Formats: sequence, C-alpha cells, structure tokens
Amino acid sequence: MNDYGHKMVDETDKVYVTEHAYKRMRERMRLDKKASERMACLVRNRGVLSDDMYGRLRRYITNNEEKTEEGAKILCYGEFVYVFNKDQSRLITVYTVPMELRKNCLAVQRRQSRTRQNRSTQTDQNVLEFMKKEGCIRFV
Repeated sequence: MNDYGHKMVDETDKVYVTEHAYKRMRERMRLDKKASERMACLVRNRGVLSDDMYGRLRRYITNNEEKTEEGAKILCYGEFVYVFNKDQSRLITVYTVPMELRKNCLAVQRRQSRTRQNRSTQTDQNVLEFMKKEGCIRFV
C-alpha cells in the first residue's frame, strides 16, 4: 500500500495492453495508457469469467468467443467485455456489453463479489478460531 491507502501494482501483477486494446479503451472508456494498464490488472483480478455467467449474457459471450483466437479468456467487468490471451498476460481488445444485457452483467459481478467477501470473512473467522484454540489471543 502507498501513502494514500491504494494497493501498489507489483511487476508480477502487470498485464500487457496491446495497441489495439489501448485504442479501444481510449475510444470507449476515455482512459489514457497508464489508466488502461491499471484497469487491465483490475479486470484480470476481479472480472467475471464466461463460465460464471448465465442466461442471455452467457450466450452473447459464447457467441463472441467463437470469433476470438483459440483459448482466449473473456472476462466481464463493469459494462465492458475484455478479451485476454490464454494465460491472461495480454489484453487483446475491449468492447461494450449491449444495453439490454448490462443489468445482467452487473448482477453477475455483484453475486461474485458477495461470494468473494463471504470467503474472506470465513477465512478470517477460521484464523481467529485457530488462534484462540492455540492460545495466541484472548478475548475479554
């Protein structure tokens, strides 16, 4: 974390943004080069994979998967769809989710975010229980 409480992006977390993806992000999201790199890292860590989607949104993404290269990973974050290469080290392109599917996309993200929060809360509780059992901490 830096002085402002923001998580620093380390070198292993960086994603290469292709020139094409940068142009699309500048055109569709109004992001400069540095912001597009940060967004690509954020999407890779928090985006929703096509396997976790359902309904019309999943069908839309699956139809677009057929147009991409073999093994490409498609993630949804916000109101945009991000296409990464196979190992998610390179962002290939970005396009918007159609207006009628945006609500579905945001709902899937909310559900995944809640699941992520529940997992971290459960982990915290397990650590506390273990530490209590071992006598490391005592509650008054």
